[in-house]
Amino acid sequence: MKGFTLIELLVVVMIVGILSAVALPQYEKAIEKSRAAEAMTLGKAIVEAQNRSLTAYPNDPVNVKAALDIKLSDASGSWSDNVYTTGNFSYTLKSNGVLMARAGNKYNLFMGNRNATFDNYCSGSSKFCPVMEGIGFKTKTTNGTGSSQVMAGGAQASPNFEDVNMADRQYEGDSEHVLVH
Repeated sequence: MKGFTLIELLVVVMIVGILSAVALPQYEKAIEKSRAAEAMTLGKAIVEAQNRSLTAYPNDPVNVKAALDIKLSDASGSWSDNVYTTGNFSYTLKSNGVLMARAGNKYNLFMGNRNATFDNYCSGSSKFCPVMEGIGFKTKTTNGTGSSQVMAGGAQASPNFEDVNMADRQYEGDSEHVLVH
C-alpha cells in the first residue's frame, strides 16, 4: 500500500495549526508596526511644519490647517476642520503636536512639537503599544486615579492633553482608549 495514514495526516494538520497560531500574531504586529511607521512619517512632517510655523509666527495657533506650510495629498486622505483622515489614521492638529488615532479605535499615537511637555507616546492598546516602542513611542498608561504617565523611562505626561477630556475616555482593563471627535 502506498499513501499516508489518517494519523500521519492529522499530525501534519496539527503541526500546521500550531505554526500558524504562532506566526499570525507576529504577522499582525509587523503589519501594524509598518502602518504606524507610515503614520509616524506623516506625523513628523506635520510636526516639523508646526515647528516652522511657531518659528515664523510665534503668536499664531498651529492647530489649524492654514498654519501648515505643507500640502497633504487629497488623493490619500481628506480634511474635515483640523482633522486629516486617511484609510488607517486620523491626524488631529493640536497646539502641542499631532494626535494620530488608528481607525477602529485600536490605539492612539501622539507626536509633540516644541510646545509639548512630554515624550511621544502610544495609548489605548496593551497589544500594539509595546510594539510601537521600537519606533520611538513610549507606552502611556493610567494609574487608576485618572492621571496618566508615560512608561518605559519617559517623562511625566500631562493628565489631560489639549481638548480631550475625561468624558472622551473609555477604559478596558489597564488600557486607556481616547476618542477623537
